[in-house]
Amino acid sequence: MPMLYFKCECGKEHRKIVPIDRTGYFQLPNGNWRFDPNAPKAAPKPQTDPCECGKVVVGTDDPKAVWSFLKFNFMEI
Repeated sequence: MPMLYFKCECGKEHRKIVPIDRTGYFQLPNGNWRFDPNAPKAAPKPQTDPCECGKVVVGTDDPKAVWSFLKFNFMEI
């Protein structure tokens, strides 16, 4: 699952696991999800999260994240 990094102007930071966006996927009878290449593409929207001080911050990629070389089937979740 993707991890987002939030850092507020007050200096506090936190990370949040974001569920996988299944826009453009359809569910198979066995419960798996498969990508539909003919589905309309949705515009990406920024992920926001409230800080403890009350301000809303926008999530970015985690600077401490380690990229993985694991392969998996992108067509089926």
